[in-house]
Amino acid sequence: MHPPDTPCTKRAWWRGAELYALALAVGLAGAALVHGNKHPQDPPLALLYVAVALLAFPAVDRVLQTGEGVLLPVTALLVAVGLVTTYRLQPHLVAYQAAWVCAGLALSVASFRMARRPLNPQRLATPLAALLVTVSLFPWGWAWVERGLPIRTPAEAAVVEAASELAKLLALVLGVAELTRGKVRGSVVAAWAASATLWLLRGDVGTAAVMVWVALALAYCATASLGPVLTGAGGFLLMAGLAYATIPQLTERLRGWVNPWADRLGAGYPLVQSLFAVASGGLAGAGPGAGYPELVPQSHAGFVLAAVAEEWGFGGVTALVAGYAVWTGRAVRAAGQAGAPWVRLLAAGAAALVASQAFLAAAGAVGVVPPADVPMPFVSAGGVSAAVQLALVGAVLAAPRVREDLR
Repeated sequence: MHPPDTPCTKRAWWRGAELYALALAVGLAGAALVHGNKHPQDPPLALLYVAVALLAFPAVDRVLQTGEGVLLPVTALLVAVGLVTTYRLQPHLVAYQAAWVCAGLALSVASFRMARRPLNPQRLATPLAALLVTVSLFPWGWAWVERGLPIRTPAEAAVVEAASELAKLLALVLGVAELTRGKVRGSVVAAWAASATLWLLRGDVGTAAVMVWVALALAYCATASLGPVLTGAGGFLLMAGLAYATIPQLTERLRGWVNPWADRLGAGYPLVQSLFAVASGGLAGAGPGAGYPELVPQSHAGFVLAAVAEEWGFGGVTALVAGYAVWTGRAVRAAGQAGAPWVRLLAAGAAALVASQAFLAAAGAVGVVPPADVPMPFVSAGGVSAAVQLALVGAVLAAPRVREDLR
């Protein structure tokens, strides 16, 4: 963390230090409870992994010296909950997740320094598209291309996750590059085309919805007009209806959402189990490691809110939602302080990306919207997604420091 020089910086430094201490306490106490309840016979190496990942945050803060004492510490708090939940549900992945968190923090330093230099965002589109195609054609990448092909190994899951995150990044970069030149319609059409491709190839509605959400948010930020947003939202709803009507797996998922109790052992099973887990958590929860969130399918990914609700209770869920609200608010604030238009849009797009994924994951877990298998940012087990989201944090932190001439 940066040294407390001025009174304003000193207050930010102490506020960040308190939040970092809270994140470390939450991570270590939660991991210790999980270890005591589930793995008392094993060496407590998970506590070491959690400590290393969380202590890397203040180290990065000290390197960047941004003077922003909330965004990065709140991110550390969210990551702490994610590491504890990963250890609870997928104990063999906690070291993997911690390593990706450290890699993501290194990428955040790189993105922070890149965002402060003159850069044409269009130049990022071609390498991102090439990387997306390469990952998709990887041997395990066919699990992403072939709709409905089961994912059997962690390597296959990592490739599918990488393809999804690269697609979101590509949509974000295309939107920023086009909107800075005033091509609002082209950006929205590009997002629609990318989302339609995902639907046709794999039926990945979650990624498609996030991409369209980000495109519409960027269009509104660039024009301050509701016209493109309403047009885009109408087209999105039309395409969503066609997708659910033509893709069998999506039709079954929609049926399981409309009335999960009618087929509670089939299409409605994930949502029914998630609702039971949320209800059983009560106000205080059963405690980390004391509940049964593993009974919820994909509780480490798209249904991670059910695991948090059962073991951390209503208070834990409220704190988690508040954390995302603060994170989004600080990102929007950074976008408003940016000097260069493309950096302003990048920070706003990052806020829309994190907020949309958090909303879809949380709302899907409690049945407000159809479950879309969208990972909850910083919390769901997913190393590649955690690294990408942390890289975006660096760009958001750099936004207020970019001058108007760096365009």
